[in-house]
Amino acid sequence: MLKEEIGVGSYMILTQGQNFFESRKIVHINEKRNHLGMLSVGPAFASLFGIEIIVKGLKDSEKKSMYIDEMFYNSLVDKSFLDLSTMKKHLFQCPFLRTTNEFIAVNVK
Repeated sequence: MLKEEIGVGSYMILTQGQNFFESRKIVHINEKRNHLGMLSVGPAFASLFGIEIIVKGLKDSEKKSMYIDEMFYNSLVDKSFLDLSTMKKHLFQCPFLRTTNEFIAVNVK
């Protein structure tokens, strides 16, 4: 099914959220009890969905097997498993952080 939808047999999106937040609680519920926040994973999931929206709209020639949030890409010590000759950068909006970030589209060797 992925092959028909985006032109590759499968793909992976890697993101890295914030590693620090000022709270002893992992889950935060607001005073009105109508909003639940998972502070340790919110940015990462928001980025994942933001990247996936862009991935689904890419042209066939732009589609790759791996999409990596730039912050996570920069944290990789070993990039030898990536085919950097196929690397493309794309901008995406992270709705949680309300920022514009980049992700790296690349094939795995």
